[in-house]
Amino acid sequence: MKNPMNSASKVFSKATGTQSIYRCLTILKTVAKYNESGVRLSQLSREVGLHTATVHRILSILLEEGWVIINPDSKTYHLGFELFALGKAAYQFNLRDVLHGALERIGHKTEDATYLVIQSGYDAICLDRVVGKFPIQVLTFEIGERRPMGIGAGSLTLLSSLSNPQIDTIINSNAKRYEAFHRTVEDVKASVSHCRRVGYGLSVKTVSPDTIGVGLLIENSEGKGIAAISVAGIAKRMGPKRREAIVRLIKAEIAAVDKRYLKSLKL
Repeated sequence: MKNPMNSASKVFSKATGTQSIYRCLTILKTVAKYNESGVRLSQLSREVGLHTATVHRILSILLEEGWVIINPDSKTYHLGFELFALGKAAYQFNLRDVLHGALERIGHKTEDATYLVIQSGYDAICLDRVVGKFPIQVLTFEIGERRPMGIGAGSLTLLSSLSNPQIDTIINSNAKRYEAFHRTVEDVKASVSHCRRVGYGLSVKTVSPDTIGVGLLIENSEGKGIAAISVAGIAKRMGPKRREAIVRLIKAEIAAVDKRYLKSLKL
């Protein structure tokens, strides 16, 4: 198998500057979004807002290097094996393995959807998810999906753990993106203040109109926040007393994680 880092160097060496790198990464993220079913060139072009000839040229390089593959029958693109090899070297997948059991136990006890969330730049990414058994589930965050930092309980918890300058930079940079969730910069800042005051993230009818989520930070042995666990349910099931009980449950699971192992899992 090719060395993925060498492949990356080749892809970027053929780029014509920063813009081309961003285009390449945007195309990869969009292919990842539709990886299960695959995405055709025309749809991919519309999604990323680039001419089909430009997208096809970038895809040709990614195909050559093994970062994407194409189904010859359906003409749809999927992520390639080189990205799998690159992902194998990422700590996040180890983190997912370590914490999946905790998510399952929380999901079993609450019967609601439980999420593992990490930070990536100005975004929060859903790294793992466990679906509960209650008939109505809040499944608004797919595994691998991105959302602006500060939206959702886990994301808010991660944002609140950062320094004030970092928080201001992220919130101000995401200002336009918050509009899709009917949130303003002031709303997110107020939520950060509340999270710091009570010790957990609270998302009330932010991601969807009738849902409430709570989230808590996971720290390594050096006290650095590296992820968050959150539980989301329909609002009528998430009254104050039940929210507090869920917070205690998540805290107990986080406390049981071996912090010595997490020490090496730095962002």
